[in-house]
Amino acid sequence: RRVILNTEAARAAAEAAGLATAAGFDVITNGYDEAEFAGIDAAPPADVFTMLYTGSVHEASHIGNFIRGLERALQRIPEMGTRSRLVVLGDDRFLAQAARGPAAALIEERGWVPRAEVARAIANAHACLLFCPPRTTPLRVPSKLYEYLRGAREILAFVNEGAAAQVIRAARAGTVTTPEDPEAIAREVARAFLAWRSGAAPDK
Repeated sequence: RRVILNTEAARAAAEAAGLATAAGFDVITNGYDEAEFAGIDAAPPADVFTMLYTGSVHEASHIGNFIRGLERALQRIPEMGTRSRLVVLGDDRFLAQAARGPAAALIEERGWVPRAEVARAIANAHACLLFCPPRTTPLRVPSKLYEYLRGAREILAFVNEGAAAQVIRAARAGTVTTPEDPEAIAREVARAFLAWRSGAAPDK
């Protein structure tokens, strides 16, 4: 019998651990529901750089580091305060991390919404944020990543090295930045905003 795994990284890890079977491994990735994207004819707003996060929050410290990085970017580029926003669909833990800091004014937490609204929000975003998986599950690839790929929006991944980072790099779909360093996060958020403002293609 063949063993089915859901990422190339998982297959490599299994083979490295000596778990290969006589029949070998097959890889069938997770994906998205095309029906949820059907008929969506939307584009991001021209005047506001829109970042999007969807789903659950697994490591609050990564969200905290992102907020600290966003605050540094706001200090360096004050224009971001009026020309950028972060839309959150799902866990409402971003505003709590921002408290009353400068980043709070950019955050729109809309809670859990129907699946079709997630697809439309991706179409309405300039950049989709990824914070999962945590360090403890490096072989995990969140299902939202495949939805982001389908939406063809730049992915700003603030994740540790692992399968998700490999998928993003292989698809040339965005950038991977450590979630542990607010300064690195600040530089990446600022880069994405300035690229949008200049009309330049994302630097992937």
